[in-house]
Amino acid sequence: MSPPQILQDTNVQAGTTTTFVYGLGLISTTDGSGNTSYYLPDGLGSTSQLTNSAGTITDRYAYDAFGATRSQSGATANDWRFTGQQQDYNANRGLYDLRARMYDPALGRFLRQRGHTEVREELWLQCCRQLGWLGRA
Repeated sequence: MSPPQILQDTNVQAGTTTTFVYGLGLISTTDGSGNTSYYLPDGLGSTSQLTNSAGTITDRYAYDAFGATRSQSGATANDWRFTGQQQDYNANRGLYDLRARMYDPALGRFLRQRGHTEVREELWLQCCRQLGWLGRA
């Protein structure tokens, strides 16, 4: 089961809407003015470059091993960065929202431990798979 994906983001206060297109990962975003940015991932799935509709590179990103931004060029608004995940720049915390937990690239770790329920569910699924009750993942 894949995590949920954002298809459209509306900022009511600013009156803007951004639309997202997905394939195996994020392919493109289109803002309310019709400007489209295409995402070019590296081997880890992190956004390494953005291009415009003409194919011109508009932005470049480089990360360290833990996801902290080492270098960035360009001015396109983009929250989708390390491993293709959304960074909460709007909150000015620099954290990645990985749905169940927040990840801090400056620390190179999650801000809380996995819950006991998550671990139990994972062990239960692993046992079910070994017994042949579920298909292999």
